[in-house]
Amino acid sequence: MIRFTPWTVVEQKADVSDDFPKHVYSLTPFSNLSTRVGSQECFIDVLAQVVGVSKVAYVRLSSNTSDTAKRVIALKDARNVEIKLVLWGERADEFDSQLVYDAGQESAVVGVLQQRGDFEWWLSLQVVSE
Repeated sequence: MIRFTPWTVVEQKADVSDDFPKHVYSLTPFSNLSTRVGSQECFIDVLAQVVGVSKVAYVRLSSNTSDTAKRVIALKDARNVEIKLVLWGERADEFDSQLVYDAGQESAVVGVLQQRGDFEWWLSLQVVSE
């Protein structure tokens, strides 16, 4: 994460070499996620393999008068620690579990999980050839 202060100077460089990284991640192991609770930093990067995806279930939350879609994605990091990521509402309905399952039959499906706020997470999935 980049932190700007009143003394930070930003300069644009027009000629950047092709080998300069376009994306940089600071990966956090699952075992360290609990230390991030309440953190004011916007992003947490986690690299994980998708090891399971549930079917959509509909549950009634005490705060709602109608059912809400829920889907659970099982993720495992490089240290074999597994966590469950729960998608709610439209995200649960829109997640293409068949596509992930089909891709996972031939190759590993890897996800980069980023925290973008207290309750907002972003999951990017990629099929990795071995």
